[in-house]
Amino acid sequence: MAPDLPGIGDSDIPKGGSDMKTAVIRIHTLAKSLGITKARVVGHDIGLMVAYAYGAQFPAEVEKLVVMDAFLPGVAGWELAYNNDNLWLFDFACSVHRWRESQRGNSIAFL
Repeated sequence: MAPDLPGIGDSDIPKGGSDMKTAVIRIHTLAKSLGITKARVVGHDIGLMVAYAYGAQFPAEVEKLVVMDAFLPGVAGWELAYNNDNLWLFDFACSVHRWRESQRGNSIAFL
């Protein structure tokens, strides 16, 4: 399964709890409703944080965990990735997001 994270993509912003722990509980509930008892969990970009939290909260139900293409704040070394000018993608993605937020309602496309 590859669901949108709550409040991201085509998902509505949840009314109660938009933190990673609550997102993981929602994803876990979905997995259980589909009969998934063991999972190979992959987290990409912001989903990395949810995947990491899923593995931490349900370790007995995670067969493998893959986290990629982002850093995990709070885990040693994340500042090196964030502050490295050679890893331009992180700052660029943040700049795109800030620009889009400032252009709400404007029809100009970025990129």
